[in-house]
Amino acid sequence: MYRKISLLTSLLFVLPLMVLAFTSGPLRYTKLPTDLFHVDEAEVYGPERPITGRIEIPYNVSTSTANWKVVGIRSYAFQHCKLTEVTFSPAMRSIGAYAFNDCSELRKVEAMRGLKFIEGGAFSDCRKLEEFQFPESIKLIGEYAFKNCHKLKSAYFGEHVSSVRQGAFSDCWALESVVMDCYIQEVSDHCFNSCKSLQEVRLPKTVRRIGDSAFQYSGIKTIYMGPHVQQIGYGAFVGTPLEHVYIEAQTPPQILYFTENGKEKYITVHVPASAVAAYKQNSSWQKFNIVAS
Repeated sequence: MYRKISLLTSLLFVLPLMVLAFTSGPLRYTKLPTDLFHVDEAEVYGPERPITGRIEIPYNVSTSTANWKVVGIRSYAFQHCKLTEVTFSPAMRSIGAYAFNDCSELRKVEAMRGLKFIEGGAFSDCRKLEEFQFPESIKLIGEYAFKNCHKLKSAYFGEHVSSVRQGAFSDCWALESVVMDCYIQEVSDHCFNSCKSLQEVRLPKTVRRIGDSAFQYSGIKTIYMGPHVQQIGYGAFVGTPLEHVYIEAQTPPQILYFTENGKEKYITVHVPASAVAAYKQNSSWQKFNIVAS
C-alpha cells in the first residue's frame, strides 16, 4: 500500500513538469519544464505549417486547461522561413539559437522591453534584415547572432548588456551606428569584422580588452577607448582605414599585430598628456603618431 501511495505521489509531482505540446493558430508551442509554481509558461516550437509575411508572437495563448505566457522561441524554430516582419510581446525573454537563421525575406523585427537573451546565430544570414529594435532589457547577444545581416544599419547595447559574444555582428556590411550604453569589459573576437560602413565607435569606459580581429576589414576611421583598456588583440584593425585612436589609458595597452606593418605612422593616437612619453617609449606604440589629447 505504501508503494502505491509513493508512486501516486511521484506521478502527481512529475506530471506538471512534463513538456506539453499544443497548437494555437499557425504556431506550435511547448510548455516549459520549470516547476510547480511556474507551470503557465510556454515557448514557440515552430510554425504548424509554412508561413510567410508578418507574424506577431502573442503575449499568451489559451488552451482548454490553462493560459500560457509565451516567453521564448525554441532553437531553429523559424529557420529558413519566408517571414518579412516579426513582432514580439513584452513577455518574450529569450530567442533561441538559430531561431530565425536564414529567413531570407525578413526585413524588420520589433522587440519589446522584456527580451533578455538573443542566443547564438539567432538572426544569422538574414541578409535583408534592415531594422531590429534593441530594447533596454537585453543582457546577452550570442555568438554570430547577427552575422551576415548585410542590410542591418544600427545596433544598440543598453545598460543591461553584459556580453556581446564572438562575431555577433560580423559581415553586417551596412552597419553604420553602434551605440554602447553598457558596461561590457570586452569587445569579443571578430565582433564587428567586415562591417564596411562602420566608421566611428565609442567604446564603454569599462572595456579592458578588444578581441582578435574585432574590427578587421571594417570601415572604421576613428575609435574611442576608455581608461581601462589593457589589451588590443591580434589583427584587431587589420584592413581598416583607421586614422584616429583616442585612448584614455595612462599605461600603453598590449597590442598584437594592431594593423599592417608600415601603416602605423599614418595613424594618430591621442593619449593623456601625462602619458605621451610612456607611449613614445613603448616599442609597440612608438611606430604610431603619438599626440596629447
